[in-house]
Amino acid sequence: MTFGAIFDVKRFALHDGQGVRTTLFLKGCPLSCPWCQNPEGLRGKISLRWTSSKCIRCGQCVTVCPNEALSREEPELDIRIDHIECDSSGFCIDECPTAALFFDGQRVSAGKIADEMLRDRDFFDTSGGGITLSGGEPLAQTAFALEVLRLCKEAAVHTTVETSLSASHASVLSIMPYTDLFLVDQKIVDPTMHHKILGTPLEPIRENLEFLLAEGASVVIRIPLIPGFTATDENLRGLGTYIASLEHKPRVELLNFNPLAENKYRLLNHNWPIPRRTPRYTRDEMEAFASILRNTGVERTMYDN
Repeated sequence: MTFGAIFDVKRFALHDGQGVRTTLFLKGCPLSCPWCQNPEGLRGKISLRWTSSKCIRCGQCVTVCPNEALSREEPELDIRIDHIECDSSGFCIDECPTAALFFDGQRVSAGKIADEMLRDRDFFDTSGGGITLSGGEPLAQTAFALEVLRLCKEAAVHTTVETSLSASHASVLSIMPYTDLFLVDQKIVDPTMHHKILGTPLEPIRENLEFLLAEGASVVIRIPLIPGFTATDENLRGLGTYIASLEHKPRVELLNFNPLAENKYRLLNHNWPIPRRTPRYTRDEMEAFASILRNTGVERTMYDN
């Protein structure tokens, strides 16, 4: 039995592939995108988290912790977590009267979570939808992702994987027979800046992408539009030039900036790198971004405002 770490299951998802979908979010990612929409999925380890806005500073969690992994910091009596000492017993969570403490994921078996997702198959059948693995990075837990995909595919359900392709060739190869659609992120075109900002080399990502296309896999390239990072004329022009040069031309989707992710950073007490109250791009701005790609020769460009 294969186990994995997940942090969410989203039902009735409409933007994670075709039709109505159930999306499973896996923990762990080799990239360190400073704007990540799911910061709780970056670390593969399931960790204890604290929400300042919910805490009433009663101190009960500190009292019951058997490993003294919790402490209070003056002057606001904020809770500090020693993740090395924390053994995830959950005593503090049980004691907390306002649910200010929580685990940012759970460990589940591939069989159990596949069964849970397949309960929605009536919606898949009527809408042409299916299941999607997202994250984090699903290929950071290849064995677990593979087993979930296999079980769903054997149940005749459409499968999609949302991935950066920052993974080994063997990982990509292993899930190919059980994946109907790959939603592949392309973010920063310059290899040096890619490594500096995202923390991983660009070349293996491109090698995996070009392999999938050469093998005839169904691929959609997604470009998230992040102010100050990816949504620049220079970066989009470079991405467009690369995509247009590919022998097998995939469809491209531009993903509008999502400012709602800022709330997650506030809840997790993390810094949000985008100026506060930065809005989504307007339809005219999205069309301008799409035009940059089209001018490089990328004909199949879509966006949803």
